[in-house]
Amino acid sequence: MYKNNPCTVKDVIYEANCNNQDFQHKKMMLSPTAAYLGTFLHRKGYTCHIINALDHQREDLIKGLVSGQVMTVAISTTYYLSAHAIADLVTFIRKRNKQIKIIIGGTFIANRYRFDDKETFLRMADKIGADVYIVDKQGEMALSEVIRAYKTNNSLKDVNNIVYKDGKQYYVTNIQEENNSLEENLVDWSLFKKDITRMVFIRSCISCPFSCAYCTYHIYAGKYYHISVDAIEQELNALKQTNKAQHIFFTDDTFNVPVDRFKEILRMIIRNQYNFEWDSFLRCQYLDEEAVDLMKKSGCQQVFLGIESGSQKILDNMNKKAKVEDYKRALNLLKKYGIYVCCSFIIGFPGETEETVNETFQLIDECKPTFYQLNLWKYIHDAPIYQNREQYGLKGDKMAWKHNTMDARTALDKYLELYLKIEDSIHIPVFDYDLFYLYDLGMNQEQIKSLMYFFNQGIKETFKKCHKKGISDHLWEQLMAAAKCSL
Repeated sequence: MYKNNPCTVKDVIYEANCNNQDFQHKKMMLSPTAAYLGTFLHRKGYTCHIINALDHQREDLIKGLVSGQVMTVAISTTYYLSAHAIADLVTFIRKRNKQIKIIIGGTFIANRYRFDDKETFLRMADKIGADVYIVDKQGEMALSEVIRAYKTNNSLKDVNNIVYKDGKQYYVTNIQEENNSLEENLVDWSLFKKDITRMVFIRSCISCPFSCAYCTYHIYAGKYYHISVDAIEQELNALKQTNKAQHIFFTDDTFNVPVDRFKEILRMIIRNQYNFEWDSFLRCQYLDEEAVDLMKKSGCQQVFLGIESGSQKILDNMNKKAKVEDYKRALNLLKKYGIYVCCSFIIGFPGETEETVNETFQLIDECKPTFYQLNLWKYIHDAPIYQNREQYGLKGDKMAWKHNTMDARTALDKYLELYLKIEDSIHIPVFDYDLFYLYDLGMNQEQIKSLMYFFNQGIKETFKKCHKKGISDHLWEQLMAAAKCSL
C-alpha cells in the first residue's frame, strides 16, 4: 500500500492494477537495441533469444542458461549508469552457467573505454567479470565476429574493437571505428512478431547535427547521418504487416532536421494511411505551419522539445542556435493544431541567475505546454562547456558544482520554486517515469494528463504538509482511478 508512503508513478500504476490479470501478464515492450542487433545477427546466420526486461523474464533467462544450448550472452549497456549493476548481472549469469561466454558492449562500455585511461578501464572490466568488452560506439560487427570466433573455436586476436580476457591477462585488439549502414540493416519486424506490443521504436538517424554546450550525445554517437525516406517507408510498411503496432516513437534526437526531409516523411506517412499514431523529439524553432499541419494529418500525438531555457542569454551560452521568440511561435502553432507538447528545461547552466530562471518561468506561464520537465544542470567534463570553464568560473563535477552566478544548491532551490509556482502545465518526472510504457498499457494522452495531474497534486500536498502522513483520501482515490489500465 503506497498511500501513506513515498511512491513513484510506476508504484501507483502497479497499486491501481494489482488485481488486473491482463496487466499482471502483459509483455514488456520490445527493446529497440534488441530488435536492431537481433536483425543484424540473423542476417549473419546466427540465432538469438531476446530478454527484453530481466525483472519480467528472469525465468526465461535462467531456462536458457541451464539448457546447454546457449553459447554466448551479449549484454547491451545503453541504459546502464554504473559498472556495479552490470557486475551484478554477470554474477547472476555465472551462478547458472560458468562456461557460457559473456560479451558486453554498448554506450556505457564504449564511453568508459574512450574517456578512462587503460588501467582504469581494465580495473572496471575485472570488477564486472565478463569475457569480452566491445569498445566501439556501434560494435555490431565486432559482436558478430566474436560469436563467429567462439563458434569456430578461433582466437579473438583478429577481431577489431574488443578487450578480452584470456586466462588472467587482458588483451586489446586493433581499434578501427565501425561504420555500419543503418539503411542496410533495417529491422526485420517479421522476426519479432510475437514480441511486438502496442508501442514500437524506430530510428532513422545516428547522432545529432547540433553541438549544444551541455550535451555529450553528439560526441559519443559520432558523425551524424540519416537514412532515406524510402528506407523509412520500407520499415513502416513491414511494421504495418505485423498488424500489432499502434504507436510509433521515432527515437531520432532531431526528427525534423533537415526540414525538407521531415516534410517528405510526413507526406509519405499520410499517403500510406498507416494505422498508428506517432511521437518524436523535435527542434521546434524549425517548425512552420505547413509542417505542423502535416504532423497533425499524419497522426502526430505529442512531441518532446528540448527548450532548456526561456532566457536568450542562457540559450546563447548553451549554443542552442535558437531564439526565444521562435520557441513561442512554434509552441503556439503546436497548441493551435492540438498536438501535445512536453518541454524540457535545464536549471543552473553557467550564466544562470534568478532573473534568467524567472524568464524560464515566464515562457512556461505564457505558452502553457501540456507537460514540462525540469532538470538540474549536470556538469559533465566531457561536454563542450568544459572548454570554457575558466570563462564561467566553473568548479566541481556532475551534481556538485558552482560557477560565477550560481551553485548546485541554489539551482535546486530554484527548481523547487519553479515546480511549486507553475500551475497551468503538468510536471513530468525525469526518473522512474516512462511515457511509452503508459502508451503500451493502452493509455491515451488525456488519461496520462489526468494521471500526472493527480500525481503532482499529491506531491504538492506533501510539500505543503496538508496531511501529517500520506495524501488525502479523496486525492488518493482520484489518483487510483486515473491509473487504471484497460488492456
